[in-house]
Amino acid sequence: MTPPVSPIQTAARLLLGAALAFAGTGHRTFLRQDFRAQVPESLPLNQDFVVLASGVVEIGMGLALTALPR
Repeated sequence: MTPPVSPIQTAARLLLGAALAFAGTGHRTFLRQDFRAQVPESLPLNQDFVVLASGVVEIGMGLALTALPR
């Protein structure tokens, strides 16, 4: 048995999911240069790849939080 979920928990889950999806969209579009500046140069990967891949992951997590209640 799972305990009931309060409306505050539901609202927080949806808000976090929306924030993650927005940030992930920013990674892939209008904030790409800003996020590239945060990738360390010592990382042995292409900076653009890191930004785009992390954007895909963030969008996925955001969609999962908003679409999957449990």
